[in-house]
Order: sequence, then C-alpha cells, then structure tokens
Amino acid sequence: MGNEIGAMGAIDKAMTELDEDEARRVLTWAVDKFAPGDFRSSRSQSKGEKDGGGSSDGSSGNGRQAETGGSYDRISDLMDEASPTSIVEWVLVASYWYQVIQGHENFSGQEVNSDLKDLGHGSKNITDSYNSLIKRKPPLVRQVEKTGRSKQARKKYRLTTEGVRTVERMIQGNGDED
Repeated sequence: MGNEIGAMGAIDKAMTELDEDEARRVLTWAVDKFAPGDFRSSRSQSKGEKDGGGSSDGSSGNGRQAETGGSYDRISDLMDEASPTSIVEWVLVASYWYQVIQGHENFSGQEVNSDLKDLGHGSKNITDSYNSLIKRKPPLVRQVEKTGRSKQARKKYRLTTEGVRTVERMIQGNGDED
C-alpha cells in the first residue's frame, strides 16, 4: 500500500505541471504501457456495476465498447467504423469516444472539437452542434456543467442512453434513425 501511495503522489506532482492535452497523452501512454488487457473496458464496467450502470440523467458511461464488436485504439478508427455524414454526427461520435471508449464521466466541447479539427471535421460552433443534439427528441446529449457566465463559458456534456445507442447503431451500420 505504501508503494501505491508513493506512486500516486509522484503521478499527482508530475501531472499538475501539464496542461489538459499533455496530461491526456501521458495517461493514455501509461494505460497502454502498464495496464494488462483491456483496462478501459474493465474499469468502465466495474464503475458501472458500482454505481448502478448509469447516472440520474439517463446517460451511460458504462463502457459498452464490446457490444459494438470493435476495439478502437484511435478516434479515427471509430470514425471510420461509424461513418458520420454531418458535423453534428461527427460531434456525437467523438463524444462517444470520450465517454464510452475512453471512460470519461463527461467531456468538454473544446476537447471534442480539438480532436475533430485534427481529423479535418471541426465544428464552426461546437455549442450550436451540442444544442442541436440536446434539442432532439429524445435528447442525445445533456449539458452537465458550465463554468463562467458568458455564452462562451466552458461547458461539459454527457451522452444520454439514447445518444450511446444512436452511435452504436451507426457503428453496426444501421445508421442514425431519426
């Protein structure tokens, strides 16, 4: 136990010196290097078992990667499989990457759009893209946090159960059934 606490302290100290993107790359590298098997799936599944498999707003973060029949090492692999056709679909699939594949409880529009820009499909207004997903019936995304008062404040989002299902249908080739 003492070794674990020491390692956690060292990681904490090292990570506080990094910005968000650097920290994400370091964590991804560490999981890939040190975690046996598919750490992300097993961790997400055990988390879902502990908290009842979802959150009170109907979202799902319980690692359903196996249900799609695919394992995605890169966001581009997921995009190739899902084949989004509109910018809103690209945003939805990228959100799935963060929540289901990466196991994030929630994600920011900025981090999603940053990855989309790297893929050549950035949203001109990520908030408008998310608002479109929120206004669908049933909603595919929920805003769960806002930091700041302005319209440009940092917002955090979470996919709903229907949002997860929609992406899984896209991955399976059934398309978005609106």
